[in-house]
Amino acid sequence: MDKIKTAVEELAAKHQLSSRQQEVLLLMAHGHDTNEISELLKLSPKTVKNHKNALYTNLEVWSVQGALAKVIEVLGKEKS
Repeated sequence: MDKIKTAVEELAAKHQLSSRQQEVLLLMAHGHDTNEISELLKLSPKTVKNHKNALYTNLEVWSVQGALAKVIEVLGKEKS
């Protein structure tokens, strides 16, 4: 299984992320921006932004970088 997906699943369980927030975080972790996520999930960019904002709240971060830092933190723990 994809290590990034495993890390996102761990964060989802710990922070009670919705399945859509989990999908959005996974796509963010794979380098997709809001417009690309919108196209991939067949959602409007505004809806994706709403999911991202809810995701940031649940993860207690304020940005894409903060959310991705959480994923990287989990990945680092898996290596040790």
